[in-house]
Amino acid sequence: MIRTAAGKQTARGPAAPGKVWLIGAGPGDPELLTLRAARALREADAIVVDRLVAPAVLEHARPDAEVIEAGKQGGRPCISQERINRLLVDRAQAGQRVARLKVVLKQLRPKCRAAVVLRFTHELSYREIAIHLGVSPQMAKKYVAQALGHCQRRMARLAGSNP
Repeated sequence: MIRTAAGKQTARGPAAPGKVWLIGAGPGDPELLTLRAARALREADAIVVDRLVAPAVLEHARPDAEVIEAGKQGGRPCISQERINRLLVDRAQAGQRVARLKVVLKQLRPKCRAAVVLRFTHELSYREIAIHLGVSPQMAKKYVAQALGHCQRRMARLAGSNP
């Protein structure tokens, strides 16, 4: 699905070079987005976004940025990875600044990933998360805390290596 927030076309001149940013949105919590990622979202003409990214993350985007939803959801049609790649390249070659925004949770245990997505993307309570995962509310809270701790440690390591 493609939508334009303000319904406007942006003209950037044919000589302007395009750019593609690959942005990891961590576990989907808008508070954990890096400053560099927020700046890229503010500059982007178009944003190709995962279904799992919390809507609050897109508050960093320009009001006239085109938002292209590319998330996969069981049983529903979705944009293939090949088409996403082609879209990024074509837009950049046309002079647009394009951001690819994804939730990045690969290093986490599956239940931690699920808990943090349910918490921040769907804004469920720990009790609701516990029902979805078949665990106690205390364990659901622990899973979310583990996921957030992992992301914060990783961001601190990255910040330390890139002054």
